Amino acid sequence: MKTVAENDKLTFFPEGKIHTNNAVQLEGEIFDAIKAYGGDNIVFDASKLTYISSAGLRMLLKVQQTKDKPIQIINVSDDVYEVFSVTGFAEFLNVRKRQ
Repeated sequence: MKTVAENDKLTFFPEGKIHTNNAVQLEGEIFDAIKAYGGDNIVFDASKLTYISSAGLRMLLKVQQTKDKPIQIINVSDDVYEVFSVTGFAEFLNVRKRQ
């Protein structure tokens, strides 16, 4: 997964699907990057994300629990946004649809 660190912002660019088979690996990459670069602002650019399962949502919840302010998930497709909305994750994460 591509990761960009700028000032106090860490942006992740997940691609394809986040599901049971890869969520733990992605979580490890995310926490390794947070440990290496810090960053108070965590952003996930979901422009190339096509699916997220409950395992992916749990991973995002774990990341959120380490931060004082909401993580941002931007450029979310309608289909992926529906998962965030139906599960209630859109209520406590800063999730924005693709324009």
